[in-house]
Amino acid sequence: MNGLSNSRGGSQGRQAADPEFAMVVKSLRRIQASGAVGLRVDVDKDKKGEGLVMFFATKKVPPEIQEERDAVKRLLGLNPEKTEFQVIYGAVSDRDDVVAIRTRSGFQILIELASYVQIPEEYEKEKRAYPHAVIPPGDQEVLPPLIRIASDVFRPTDAFATVHYNGRWYWIENRDLASSELAKGGLVPIASGRGHSTAITIKQKNAVLWGGRLKPGVSVQVPDAPFVHLFIAKGSADLEDAGVLQSGDAVRLIAAGAQRLTADIQSGAEVLIWETNQEFRSSERGS
Repeated sequence: MNGLSNSRGGSQGRQAADPEFAMVVKSLRRIQASGAVGLRVDVDKDKKGEGLVMFFATKKVPPEIQEERDAVKRLLGLNPEKTEFQVIYGAVSDRDDVVAIRTRSGFQILIELASYVQIPEEYEKEKRAYPHAVIPPGDQEVLPPLIRIASDVFRPTDAFATVHYNGRWYWIENRDLASSELAKGGLVPIASGRGHSTAITIKQKNAVLWGGRLKPGVSVQVPDAPFVHLFIAKGSADLEDAGVLQSGDAVRLIAAGAQRLTADIQSGAEVLIWETNQEFRSSERGS
């Protein structure tokens, strides 16, 4: 974001986030909670396109929120006198009225989530897994972990959710409310262009990637969007008007309305659902 980098990992190794990036994100969250910042879409009829604009409210705000706004502008190199800034895709910008943001791909998002899984050190040395998240120095500004997943060879006695894989137990602590949201059994926004505060922000307006670990017999409503792609990652589920879907199955829905998805009463289901108002770029036809 305007030259400030979030943490990132993968096959090339692990890099911690810039402290200034964490400061900007935390300040924006506090400003957003106060209602003093927003986003809007401006339509350019001449160019037949749309542009995203971030704006700060011109109303009088508490001194502490004004300080946060001043800090955000300073850290991002923005004009302190302006209240509206164009948002574009990119890593840096040479203008003081533009916020450049380079978003992650779906695969990069999954890599980031996986980096918060606690694994033995030898797993990294043996190239079984990508490097885990870097723990910065104690005095450095950091963002809270996206999720916390512990592991051990012994089964935990007090866990919200557990998985046994390859001789080890992986679990979310029973007292870890933030991480347990994904394990509650409903759909949770993972990446969003609609402003979900708990999701990773993406550029595509009104698109949302939902994830859910559905308990046996639990039903959820598939988003009522013009275009929906549903993938069963594990287990099986019954989709209204489509029938039973097994692990690895995918369905594309086009203006299908809000359908019910019910997890198998024995296995449950883990699902990913992508909703968007833009047509999928593929020659395949939706279901």
